[in-house]
Amino acid sequence: MRLRHSVVAHLRTGDSYALVLVLLLATVFCTIVAPDATWGRVFRDLVLAATVLVVFWTATARRSLFVPRVLIPGVVIAFVVVGAIEGSSTDAVAAAFAVVFTGGAIALVVHDLFERRRVDDQTVLGALSLYILVGILFASFYAFFAATGDGSFYTRGDDASTGEDLYFSLVALTTTGFGDLAPATSVGKALASIELVLGQLYLVTIVTVIVAAAMRKQRGDTESAA
Repeated sequence: MRLRHSVVAHLRTGDSYALVLVLLLATVFCTIVAPDATWGRVFRDLVLAATVLVVFWTATARRSLFVPRVLIPGVVIAFVVVGAIEGSSTDAVAAAFAVVFTGGAIALVVHDLFERRRVDDQTVLGALSLYILVGILFASFYAFFAATGDGSFYTRGDDASTGEDLYFSLVALTTTGFGDLAPATSVGKALASIELVLGQLYLVTIVTVIVAAAMRKQRGDTESAA
């Protein structure tokens, strides 16, 4: 009971990036392990939809915005319904939905983190959540172009599954490079190249900013104590 009240209170104040990070990790796990059967698609999309809703609520908790609080739930429901329907055309629509509201979630989180104007545990958790959201966004792009393009999206000769798209996206974002998946199309190679660069720039920039801000805060606390 106390845990539920604590979660609700944090959602209302916007201090729920720990929950966001946990849900994002759960989304990654569920998306990769869920089969492409109808029930697996529905389960996977429900987890992603719930995660994105929590992200929107967390990033807009201190502001009253009509779109995230009223329209987004409707879009999420449509996304789950479309995702449950099999077919290349519906795969493209579901991927397009994912691109739109994942991109919107990223924009709102970035705005919220800048509005906080301080570095604390919520800022760090928000920055980590943002990193995973970028991986999910690129995975949605891969799924969209795989569904709409001609020929195989990957060099092994197929378009892969949604889980494999996310797996490849996170491998590219972290520049791990296992080599078991590689894009075969020009669009796929371009997107992967951009993701590789963004992944490196993000880590270098964010870590530098957070460390610098923490050092400034520590220096200010030391001077105040003196």
